[in-house]
Order: sequence, then structure tokens, then C-alpha cells
Amino acid sequence: MFWSKSKEVNLEESDGLETPKEKKARFRSLYIVHISMLVVSLGSSIIFTGVYPYLYNLDRSVDLIEYGLVVAADACAQMIFSPLFGLLTDRLKSVRPVAILCCALFCSGNVLYSLVGLFDRDQLFGADVKKTRVWVMLFSRFVVGAGTAINSTGRYYVSLATRIEERTSHIALLSLFQTLGFIIGPGIQAALTPIGVQPVSAEGEFFTDMYTATGWVSASTGLLCLVLYFPYIFQERYIAIKELEFNSENKKVNHFRKSKKMLREASRVSLGPSKADKKSANPKQLLKSYSRISVIDGGINFSNNLEHVVEDEEEKSQQKKMFPPILPTITCTYNFFSFLFNFVLLETIVTPLAMDQWGWEQQEAIFNIGMVMIGGGILSLFVFAAIGPLSKRFDERQLLLVAGVLPMILGRVVMFPFPGAGLPPKRQVTITLPTTTSPSTVQSLLANSSSVLNSPDMFDGVLRAAVPSTGTGCKYHWCDYIPKITIAQFMVGYVLATTGYPFCITLNASLYSKVLGNIPQGFWLGLLTTSGSLARVVGPVFVTEIYEKFGTYLTFGLVTGSLVLALLLTLVTYKSLSPAKS
Repeated sequence: MFWSKSKEVNLEESDGLETPKEKKARFRSLYIVHISMLVVSLGSSIIFTGVYPYLYNLDRSVDLIEYGLVVAADACAQMIFSPLFGLLTDRLKSVRPVAILCCALFCSGNVLYSLVGLFDRDQLFGADVKKTRVWVMLFSRFVVGAGTAINSTGRYYVSLATRIEERTSHIALLSLFQTLGFIIGPGIQAALTPIGVQPVSAEGEFFTDMYTATGWVSASTGLLCLVLYFPYIFQERYIAIKELEFNSENKKVNHFRKSKKMLREASRVSLGPSKADKKSANPKQLLKSYSRISVIDGGINFSNNLEHVVEDEEEKSQQKKMFPPILPTITCTYNFFSFLFNFVLLETIVTPLAMDQWGWEQQEAIFNIGMVMIGGGILSLFVFAAIGPLSKRFDERQLLLVAGVLPMILGRVVMFPFPGAGLPPKRQVTITLPTTTSPSTVQSLLANSSSVLNSPDMFDGVLRAAVPSTGTGCKYHWCDYIPKITIAQFMVGYVLATTGYPFCITLNASLYSKVLGNIPQGFWLGLLTTSGSLARVVGPVFVTEIYEKFGTYLTFGLVTGSLVLALLLTLVTYKSLSPAKS
């Protein structure tokens, strides 16, 4: 084993494409890209469990659809800026300027997220704007999302800074770091729960609590990421281009040698009858003999050698193509959309789901779900570690279907509410009123309890002096007839989905990179990131609306259907998706 590894290293060094020092710098730059993927995904996910309580603490009139819009804002920005930054990277032929710009946007957006409480609740720079804090938070997440567009730049760099035999492993690492960021983020929010919640006045003030602390943590990691992209730390090494040129030169040398050999053999070919035949044959027979002679009839078969020349010309024309094969490209792009769409299901409604289905309080839900996601992150480590060895032993397409898509479908089916599990607890909101509250005010509050919950401004004088809680349990009409999701169901489905998700993301990205071939990949990888961003834009708004209006059956049914469609598309395009061995 040791000999074979040493032999492989010697072969790489003998091709003269890079020195050991250059190789070390190249790997350092690759791991900086991996770290940046971890940082930006962490910055997006750190708010998953806390943004709804944070919004409610800032403005108690916020509803679930507005919460969905805030969650979707960063993905919307990523969807817009990913292809634009991809084109900019293609034009600049360098990832550093775009990466530094993205890191700066990421830092500034997270700082604004922590300072939302400074703004007046219903005024913006002196103008009357209802729910000002909701819109400021939405803008802050949009700026953060523009910074997370570094994902497409990272994929671009990994595809050009790796050798062919390294690419699948580093694409897997890229997905690993990104997924770990999505899973570790809620864990950090859970770790910050001891800081507690700070009440916020309507006029605006600076404060620090368990929610704003997450913004400062994300801004700090973004600043570190920005420093790592400075010159002398991050050095761009595009080995894939050198490797492609090296292989092309080798092919030309081989064709030249074959051509010389072909000419030598052709020079020995007799293109007519022998001297003995000439003596014994009459003029008519000689004419017939010459008329039947062709180059192909000689002692060497030119057609086989000409095929190599034709293939070489076809390769050159293929390299000039700017568009990949359509059907497998569409399949991989939709699959990425579907996988992220299912991921965003838990990303968006996991905290409200825990409070609705199991009656957990805010801090209890944030801490427990955070711990569950940390466990999912540890499980993902083992899964990602297994992808590389398994992809070398089995066809990547088979792994994608069997180890990726099917477990994710099962994970969603398991989460369907089972009859007989009982109904979720009904929401009960406790409001502690001051002792000076008049009986008439109490009667008015009781008579208009639904209005109080949906629009507390109606009784601002009382409620601002009260100590209200958001309440736990399910408050929707479907809670009266749709069974609850048990904790055991949720855990089993979460484990299945967490096991399948790394296979889906990694292998789909690997197959997509191979489908693209040798064309410039910046724009197309940006398009892939855009499809994922679209899932994270549509997902929060769609999921919160469907969950609020129709309940868990339709919510889980629709996301399961999107996975089934991904399975069917992969089966239809199975032959046109390149396996790892090809």
C-alpha cells in the first residue's frame, strides 16, 4: 500500500506541473475555500432556530409569513448574485476579488442583524413605516445572502484547482464543510441560550442577548474569512488547466509519433504489381491492376490511424463548445433544487414545529433542536467520510439513488402524522397584567383574545406593561383533526434524512461537474448555486404558508413529491450521467 502511494506521488511530481511547494500552497488555498463555505453556511443557519423568537421579541405583531420572508431573504440574494459573481469570476480569471467582496458583505449584513433593535418599531428615519424592524432584518439577511454567493466562486475554484483524481474528494469536502455549517449554526445558537432574552422598547436601543450574539459571532467568522483571502495567504493555483494542456500535448506527441511510423510504413508499400507480374502480364492486365490499387489496399491500414486524427479534431471542437448536454444538466440542477428544498423544510419550521407539536417553550425548543442538529452534524461527518471510498468502489449514480435519494424519501414519509398518535396540544397564552388593570379592560381583553394575539397594538397601554409569553402548543384550525408528529417519528425521519442528504449533495455535484466537461464552469456552477438558492427562497415562503393554512400532511406530502420526481429524473437520465470511473 505504501509503495503504491509513493509511486502515485512520484508520477505526479514527474509530470512537472507543480513543485512540492506549489502543491502545498494549492492545498492551503483549497482548504481556505472549504473554510469559507463553512463560515457562510454557518452564518445562514445560525438564525434558523432563533429568528422567529427574535422577530417576535422585536415586534410582537409579526406573523409566520413575514418570518418566512426573512428566512428567504438571504437565499434570494444568493440566487441573484451567484450567477453574476460567477460571470465576474470568469471575466477576471481570479476568485480573490469576488471572495473578498462577498466576505465584506457577509460581515456587514450580520452586524446590521445584531443592531436591528436600534431602530424604532414603527418609524424609519422619521418616516412612519409599520413593522420597521421586520424590514430592516429582512434587508440585513439579504446583504448576508449576497455574501453567501461566495459558494459559486468556491465551487469554481475547486473545479479548477484540483487534478482529476482529486476532484471528487474535494467536492465531497466542499459539501461536507457547507453542510456542517448548516448543522453547527443552530448548535451555536443553543450554546448562547444562557445569555437570555433582553426586552426591547418600542423606541429602539442597543442591547445584547442570545439572539444578537449570533450576529456578532457570524460577523467575526466572516472577518476571519476575509483575512484568509489576502495575498500571501490565499494563492490561486489552477492545476486543472495545466493538467488539461499537459494531456493535450501528450496526445499531440503520440499522434506525431504514430504519423511518422505511418509514413515509414507507407514508404514501404508497393502501389503496383511486382516485376515478375509485369513480365508475365499483358498491357490490359496491368491497367486493370493499377485501376484496382488504392492507398487502403497497401500493406498498412490508414483508416485506423485517420480515426485518431478525426477524434482529435472532434475533441478540439468539443472543447470550443460553451454549452453542456441539456438533459443531464437539467436533471442535476433540479436535483440540487429538490435536495435543498427538503433541507429548508426543517430549516424553516423546525422551531415552530417543536412549539406547536410538543408544547415546548422558546428557549427549550431552541436548545433541544440545537442539540439534535449537533448530533446530526456528527453523523454527517461519518457519512461524508464514507462517500469517498464508496464512490471508488461503486457507481456514483447507484450511490446517489440507493444511499441518497431513497433514504431522504423514507425520512419524509416517516414524519407523516400517524392516526392514533393523538392531537397536538392547543396553544394557551398567559398574560400577566398589572394589578391596576381595570375589570372593564380585562373583559375587553377576554372578549377580543384573538385580536390581542394577532394585533397587540390594540391594547398597547396594557400589553406593553404586561409580561406576555408567545405561548406554546398549536393554534391553527387543522390542529383539531390532524394527529401530532411524535418526537420518536421526528428523530427517526431526521436521522434518515441526515444520512441521505450528504450523498445527494456531494454525488449530484460530482456528476454535474463531470457533465459540464471542459467548458468554462463559472457561469454553470453559479446556475447550480442559483437553483439551490431558489429552493431556499421558495421553500420558507411556501412551507410556512402551506404549514399554516393546511397542516403537516400537505406540507410533508409536497416535499416528498419533489424527491420522488428527482428519483424519476435520475432514472430517466441514468445513462447520460457520467459515473466516477468514466
